[in-house]
Amino acid sequence: MIRFLFTTYFIITAHFLVNIQAQEKVLIDIPAAESLSQDATKMIFERKSDEAFNLLSLYWPYSQEDLHTLSDKFKLENEGIQESFGALISYEKGPVYEISNFRRRIIYYLRYDYFALRLIFEFHQSQKGWILNGFKYSQEMDDDFQKVKSE
Repeated sequence: MIRFLFTTYFIITAHFLVNIQAQEKVLIDIPAAESLSQDATKMIFERKSDEAFNLLSLYWPYSQEDLHTLSDKFKLENEGIQESFGALISYEKGPVYEISNFRRRIIYYLRYDYFALRLIFEFHQSQKGWILNGFKYSQEMDDDFQKVKSE
């Protein structure tokens, strides 16, 4: 019985410590969140995706394994995109969306020769500060198109 309790205690403590390690920092304000998303996008553009995901992990409140899996998937797919759609030529900031004063979505685009990829950073204001609540990438851009005046 004591061995079972000790093992259970150890597992719960280990799980707790892993979750503490999952997020080391919070962002103090929106400009810091803007800077984080720009820095990570620039690193990805410069083919430093490992560094970019390491930076994002500091503000990621969820499982590091989830972010690591996303990083591996992104690297693999990004190589395929460059083989199929040409070289990465630039990155640009897209629209910014918000819900009141507690949630912000910042969009960046990676431009390839024949393609574009949308990077989506979502931030949430917790009681301690701003955290990276979501990161994903997609080729879907329907929501970002703006109507051009027709003549």
